[in-house]
Amino acid sequence: MVSPGYPPGAAGYPPPYWQAPETLPYREGSPIPAGYRVQEKTRTALVVVGALTLGIPYVIGLSAVSTHDSNNGANWLLVPAIGPWLAIGARKTVCTRSTNPTLDQGLQCTSDALATTGLVFDGIVQTAGATLLIIGLVLPKKVLVRQDVARFTFTPVGSGYGITADGIF
Repeated sequence: MVSPGYPPGAAGYPPPYWQAPETLPYREGSPIPAGYRVQEKTRTALVVVGALTLGIPYVIGLSAVSTHDSNNGANWLLVPAIGPWLAIGARKTVCTRSTNPTLDQGLQCTSDALATTGLVFDGIVQTAGATLLIIGLVLPKKVLVRQDVARFTFTPVGSGYGITADGIF
């Protein structure tokens, strides 16, 4: 007899057997199936996406700090997530209103507006990345894990110079 979902085996081979999945989604208040236990796991996808969303613009901001000679608020970009917002507050505008603006004044006003727009975009992206990273680390998800699945953990001992290993095989 062939199990549903599996193609028939070749002649002379035993039919494949069904094995319960290693993890199942956990719903609060639902009964826990036999052979499973509730375990909390870090939300890995949120941590990875948050770290990348925070880290990439942060590194780009660091490169902007290293190329600027003036201290027009750019040093605040060394602070992740809130640095762009602090840099906007510390910026000194070079744009002045005059009745007869020159081409240089117009270019300075345009570059100042573009720099502020870039800082706003950088601040939004870094703040979103930091939020995702924090949510992924602080709010673990509960899953049902099969009890016979191999598990191996390392734990530091004493002042950090030793380690113990614990596992189920």
